[in-house]
Formats: sequence, C-alpha cells, structure tokens
Amino acid sequence: MKFQLKTDRSTRNFVAITLGIYLLCISAVLIFDRENYLLLIWITLFSTLFHYLVYKTSKIEINEDMLLGSVMGFKKRIKISDIRYIEYNHSWSYAGSNMKIAISKHNLIVHFGKFDEILLGPADEETFIKELQKINPEIYTKGEPR
Repeated sequence: MKFQLKTDRSTRNFVAITLGIYLLCISAVLIFDRENYLLLIWITLFSTLFHYLVYKTSKIEINEDMLLGSVMGFKKRIKISDIRYIEYNHSWSYAGSNMKIAISKHNLIVHFGKFDEILLGPADEETFIKELQKINPEIYTKGEPR
C-alpha cells in the first residue's frame, strides 16, 4: 500500500518564504553587484530544483512485512516486526533521525530496532498506523495526534 506525503500550510509557507528569499537575493545582486548575478541565478535554480525533486521523489510504502521509504534514490527498508512504537511529532526542529521522509511540520517518528528511528510524514497518519498494526499488533503510539 502506497501513502502520499502530507503537505500542510506550514509546508506551503516554507516554500513561499524560500522562493521569496531567492527572489530578494537575485534582486539585491542585480541592483548592487551585476558581475555575479549569473552565479546566483544558477544557485537559485539548482536549489529550487533540488527542493522540487525531494518533494516529488519522496515515497512511503508498505509491502507485506516491510516498510519502504525513499527520497531521491536513497532507500530505507524496515521490517515491520522490528518496529517498537510510533511517536507523533509536531516540530520542524526534530533532528534525531538520520533519514527524513517528510515535508510537513506534523510527522511520525517510527522507532525500530534497539535505537533506530526514521521520520515519516504520511498524509493519512491513522490509516498508516492501522496498516502497520495489522501486521505487527505490538506497535503502540506515543503522543497526541494533531
């Protein structure tokens, strides 16, 4: 079963602010330093393309007994039997995971193995959790849903 990523107002605000900063930088360079404007335009285009690719290539999927996540070709496979619990996260500043497949402020932290975790942002959190609990009924949740 495939899951869409959650996008909310905070995600759209982040994208709008990022694009606004890029446009402000380009304007400043064109006004004050016309010699280096091409470099800044290339950096802006590359950064925008990078953000777009992260958004378009992020996927979350449940296949039989595996939880599969990928971002820009980087893949993570987790045995659902290894998942201990799922924690609700409501902050942009979460930095504990080494892989993040989320573009929203409100996400799920999936704890598996002894000390491992991954940050996921499925659009339908409740269905995602229920699908995992069908396969591994020992999975429990911590925190409050949004």
